[in-house]
Amino acid sequence: MKATLLVLLLSVVAVMVTCDHQQSEQAAGPGCPLGKRLAFDLDTTLEESKRLNNEYFDCPNPEPGTPCFYYSHVFYPFFVIEDTVVGESGRFLDSYTFKVVGGGRTRGSVQNYSREEILRFNSLTDSESSQQTLVWTYDDGPDSLPLTKEGFVVMRGASNRVRWLCQRNSPCGDLTPRNLLDPDFFFIIEVSNKETASSPFCEHNLRFELHVHGFPLDPVRGLFFLQMTMTAVHIILICSAGHTCWRLRRKSLHTKKRDGLDEQVLVDNFQLTIRRKRHCKSQKSPDVKEGETQSGERAVEDLEMSQTEIQEEFHKEAVRHASSDSKHSKRKIELINRHLQLLAAMDHHMQRYRSQACLLDKLVETFFTDQDEETRSVGIE
Repeated sequence: MKATLLVLLLSVVAVMVTCDHQQSEQAAGPGCPLGKRLAFDLDTTLEESKRLNNEYFDCPNPEPGTPCFYYSHVFYPFFVIEDTVVGESGRFLDSYTFKVVGGGRTRGSVQNYSREEILRFNSLTDSESSQQTLVWTYDDGPDSLPLTKEGFVVMRGASNRVRWLCQRNSPCGDLTPRNLLDPDFFFIIEVSNKETASSPFCEHNLRFELHVHGFPLDPVRGLFFLQMTMTAVHIILICSAGHTCWRLRRKSLHTKKRDGLDEQVLVDNFQLTIRRKRHCKSQKSPDVKEGETQSGERAVEDLEMSQTEIQEEFHKEAVRHASSDSKHSKRKIELINRHLQLLAAMDHHMQRYRSQACLLDKLVETFFTDQDEETRSVGIE
């Protein structure tokens, strides 16, 4: 009998020590069985989240002791009733309320919310819920589940589909990334059956931390970032195009300047050569000039005569060859003869044109030579 009482006394002391150690997270009402408490079943929650969401995202910045979940996935929380005396546990299937009672950007900055903030961030009937302040909602729609007097959704063991909302005016809304990774947030969750317990003598309260990562950018902030990015890209493109145009223009001006210098050098050399030739010609006597002119004219006339004689001989030979060939008719021979005469006349006119052009060049050269001599003589006087 004494041994039995000693064992019971030690069990009570162990339960009291455990409750004192975890009083910030777990609490049970005075009517609950001795040594039983509500606990968060992390292993089952992770397994069911992977299975029901068909994918799993590792936490980029894990915190030891804090479970991490992805924002876009539906959160499936599971809870158990632990018996610390016997060491057994069973699934918690009673009704309960799910509330966000604290949070922060980092684990060290997590703080508890006031009662007004808890109502504003969780209640569906609160007057300020229409102001975009809800943190979460039931995934199948809150109308499918009952509500408490304060507007909190009442869930059960199998009805546990939590969808993160983080509306614009909520504490996790409009988060800005602090590095290249997506924003994250730490929540303090409170699960309680105080308002929904089937037995008013056994109430369970549980608080635990959740780390949620992968928050999307707010649409307004995302549009602002997009506009800033497009503006920066346009500025870079405009500067690049302007720099390219400036380089091409500079290169074209340099090329034009170099080509202009080359042309100027060629013109100067050409003018210098002409002046030298004119100077050499001006040193010759008028008799020599007249003799050169006459010899040039005779050479042109001889060239014309030789060309005319060659054409006549070619014409005669062609007519003779055509008449000697028996396969051509008389009419065809006459046409060939006429064609050759026209070619000869055309060539004769071309020779005359060449001789006249040559004579005109001689006259122009003689005119400029005389003009230079007159200018030189006037300058000497």
